[in-house]
Amino acid sequence: AQLVGDAGNDIVFFLGIARGILRRAAHQAGVRQTVELRRLPGLPTPMLLGVWKPFIALPDREIAGEELFCTLLHELIHLRRHDFFCRWLAGAAACLYWWNPLVRRLEQEMDHACELACDEAVLRRLRPEDRRFYGEVLLRAAAGSVVPGLPLSQGGVLLRDRLQAILAYRERQPVWPAALVTGIVAALAVGLGACSLPL
Repeated sequence: AQLVGDAGNDIVFFLGIARGILRRAAHQAGVRQTVELRRLPGLPTPMLLGVWKPFIALPDREIAGEELFCTLLHELIHLRRHDFFCRWLAGAAACLYWWNPLVRRLEQEMDHACELACDEAVLRRLRPEDRRFYGEVLLRAAAGSVVPGLPLSQGGVLLRDRLQAILAYRERQPVWPAALVTGIVAALAVGLGACSLPL
């Protein structure tokens, strides 16, 4: 992973602090490909962007070291799990069958499942004493601070479920790969859409 940023006063922050945190998060996530880190003014929450050349976009505000680590680890886990493609497939099905509310619901459930699975993968890589802090990071997202990308447009249900999953977390076998889940959801979406086509 590597870090880039716009020239200016913040370049010291990028080169001095965030580079080391990004490297540590990439090692923890098991991501070896090049991932850039950029600051984008006006961005509400950090998010993973790009397909062929992925980068993590951060809001143009300061983030404390351990919060930044959790942020980057969260987004890098999304990259490792190929969640972008999962959501793209679900979104494509929702666009194709825009008139079918069940397909739209499946897209929302796909987002929900991706976030929960990503959280679990993050928790497996954190020390037990740091897992509660990760939950606090998510709470700060709800309060509007700079933390890992949280789709708050889905309301408080996802946040509640994520916090409950963190509190109830126990060491166990990894969840199925996101690609398998996506295949099932995509197949269901297409099947539901075909079944509900007007005759």
